[in-house]
Parts: sequence; structure tokens; C-alpha cells
Amino acid sequence: MNSVRVYIATTEGPAEIQRITEEDPGIRSVVCLDSKAMALPISAGYDAFVREPTGVIEKCFGHSAFRMDVSRHISEGMSWQLGVFAAHALFLAGRLAGKREAAAQAIWLTGEVNRDLEVGAVDYVAEKLRRSGRLFSKLETDGIPVMVFLPREDFAELDESWLREHGIGTQSCRIVPVDGAGDLFRALGLDEPTPPRESKISPEETETTLPLRLPAARTALVMGGLAVLAVLLGVTAWRSGVADWLALAEGGDFGKLDAAFSKVENDACSPCKLILRGYQAFLASAAPYDDDLALVAVETRAPEGKSCAAVHFGTAKPEVVEVARSAAGRFKAISARGLCALEYRLTNRDGPAYVWAVVSEGEGYSTFVRTKPSLQGYLMSEGGAGSLRVELPRRIKKPLTYRILVIASARPFADVPDWLAREVAALGPRLDAVTWAGLQARLENGGVTVLSTVHEITP
Repeated sequence: MNSVRVYIATTEGPAEIQRITEEDPGIRSVVCLDSKAMALPISAGYDAFVREPTGVIEKCFGHSAFRMDVSRHISEGMSWQLGVFAAHALFLAGRLAGKREAAAQAIWLTGEVNRDLEVGAVDYVAEKLRRSGRLFSKLETDGIPVMVFLPREDFAELDESWLREHGIGTQSCRIVPVDGAGDLFRALGLDEPTPPRESKISPEETETTLPLRLPAARTALVMGGLAVLAVLLGVTAWRSGVADWLALAEGGDFGKLDAAFSKVENDACSPCKLILRGYQAFLASAAPYDDDLALVAVETRAPEGKSCAAVHFGTAKPEVVEVARSAAGRFKAISARGLCALEYRLTNRDGPAYVWAVVSEGEGYSTFVRTKPSLQGYLMSEGGAGSLRVELPRRIKKPLTYRILVIASARPFADVPDWLAREVAALGPRLDAVTWAGLQARLENGGVTVLSTVHEITP
């Protein structure tokens, strides 16, 4: 069975995956440099990529904790995911070539892998290829064929003449554009993994498997109280409206729930509005509290007198600092000098919550619309955490601001991000701190917690 050496493309040069070892499931997965006892900053992202419910490695290959050794530093981002996924597939098949082991073939990969095993486009593909020219030449000299795996979208943007000039796309260095993991497995002659299960959890499953903040008994008690209130206020015939709200909330349809609330707000029935306030208070009491969503910035910096390049190449040990928000809810501005990587870590201190989170460039409230979320419908257990990684520019010449937006609920309102995007678009130039607060209030009335803050980086 032919062994395969795996190279992850980076803008600093290719990083060889030297070894993968299974670890105790009770510990976190880690990435180390060249067998040294030093975890690289990418370890948190690797652990999230491995472990369910965020990752796909455990879901596809059955184990939840690994140590992976690489030959050079791999920076933050997600373009390493395709290479790591391929390495795990080869490891399971017994075909991953280890450090100094002979290899019959080499593969070079870049691409982001999502929950559905689709491969997404990444940045700096041409630069990564250029930085790998020496490796490609050596492999050709050694008689080892190499396959270059790229997202199809990125391949379409490459210039064919430029590729030929750099010896890429030849018989010894073949390009394989991919749309998903299936293309990768077919090219390597591997059996495809079992497709991931849908991560959506129905309200019924949630009631039995996860202890939400408000049990069914309390729900019944509150609903009974609202029904009694309806009788006392003389709007008995209107009680069916409360049942409709409950059905929409249980079904995770926030858009229709908000529309139903708005209809009551515009109604002349004052007692109906009083009942609405009671139900909204009930939903709000079930939502995650702001203080239970701990958000910190994690800075990876070069030590005094060293550069980020030294950190990337493993010749300098990075300094990792966690910075919490101020009492006002904002992050203190930080300097870009010596800043090698930046991520935001969200920890849930209370009961299970469905979380959607994004980091977008710009201080405006609408910047999230054009940015892919880091966490999308992620069911975060009590004590669970998730990372929001930032692709820092290589050089920061002017102040740069990031907005961090977190949406959390005890119920799986999958349509909330799209609802918020539509409302923001409808407001257009009228979107400001006041109108944003209005949107936030509507979300909170539906049992959805919103955490929004900014972080400035100065040159």
C-alpha cells in the first residue's frame, strides 16, 4: 500500500505533516512543532476542527483527540483544514508517510472544509504555490509525483501560463481542483467517509437530552398563568394567540414570532399587550445572560526583540495573552506591533445555548452581513467554548476595527441571522446606535441574547 506525504500550503512555505497520534479522548487535540513539547497557537482551532459538534474529524473517522506534528509553524486561519482532513484520512488507512519515512507520492493542499465536507476558497493561493517551488523541484528530482489540491473556485482564478512557468500542472505536478472531500478521496483511492449527520436538534430531542433553562413543567405553569390572566382581563377568546406564540418558539421560527408580536403591538387591545409582555418576559428569562457569555481576545505576540516570522518558523516562543472586555463591554485598543495572530474565545458559563457568532472588519453594525460566521447554529454546552479567528493583514498601516457579534438562545432559532440581515438592509442609512438597539430589543423579547462589541488595532 503506497504511502503519501502530506504538505499543508502556507504563505511562508509548505508545512509537512510529520505524524498523527491518537490521544486520550479526555484531553484536547494539539499541534506541535517537529516533535517538540510546545503547542502551536493553531492548536485551539485544530481541536475545534477535530471534536464534535464543531469539527468533522471525529464525526468522519471516529476519534476525538489527536496530537499532530508539523515541520513548520502554521498560522491562524482555516486554509489548513483540507490538508489536515486528508492527513487524517490517510492516517486511518495506514498510508500517511511519517517523518523520514519513504513516500511513493506527495500531496500539497489548501482549502477550508465545512460541516458538509465542502471545500471553500481561500486567500493567497498563488503566493503559496510560489513559496513551494523549491519543494516541487526536489520532489520531481526524487521521482516523487505530487498532486496539488485546490478549491475549484481558486483554481479558476489562476493564470495557466503562470502555472506552466512555475512547473505546476505537469505530469509530475498535477493540479486537482476540488469541490468537496469526495473529490479528494477519489483522487487518492480512498473510501469516502460516512456523510456527517445533520447538527440540527429538534425541540423534542432538546427536551429529553439537554437540560434547557426552563423545563416543560415550568412552561406549562407559565402558559396556565397567562391563560388565567386572559380570563381575568376579559380576552378569553384571544388565548389561542398565546398557543400560537408557543408553537412558533418551539418550532424555532423567530421571524414569524416577531411578526406575531408586532401585530399585537399595533393592536388596540391593551389587555392583549399586557399578556404579550408576560410571555416576552418568560422567553427572556430562558435566554442566556450576557454575563454568562464570556468573550476574551487571545493575542499571540512575538517576544521582545523577535519577529512574527521567528514565531512562525518556531525559532521564537510566542507570548499568548488573554484580554477580557472592560466593564463597558468593549475591548481596549491594542497595538499591531509584534501581533502575530488574534482570535476571540467565547465560553458559555451557564446551561446549553445555540450560538451564532461572527467577527467582521469595520465598526458599523451591518458589517456582519458580508462576513462568513465562525460559529453557526453551534450547540454550546455548559462550560463549552468556541473560537472566532481573525485573518490579520500582513501589514497594518492604519487603524483597524473589528466588530464581534454573538447571538445566543436556549432554542434553535436558525433563521435569526437571516432575519437580522434583512432588517439591517431595510434600515439602510437609518441604521445607527438607536435603531440597532431597537433590533436588539426585538431579539431579546423573543428570547435571543445579543452581544455586540468592537476591538481596535492601531499600527
